[in-house]
Amino acid sequence: GMLVKQAMTSNVIAVDENTDVLEAAAIMLQKKVKRLPVTAEGKLVGIISRIDICQAVLEDRL
Repeated sequence: GMLVKQAMTSNVIAVDENTDVLEAAAIMLQKKVKRLPVTAEGKLVGIISRIDICQAVLEDRL
């Protein structure tokens, strides 16, 4: 069968955990991706999705 390394996306675009939410949204739109890995000091600490961004923006406005 096929291995993950053969099917994965290798040119990964990530954002630092201190990136502004709206900047992350702009990167998603520009790169046409639905999720971005989040890093801290070069290590993966999470993933942010379009839904996460929508929730953050709405909560910020309430």
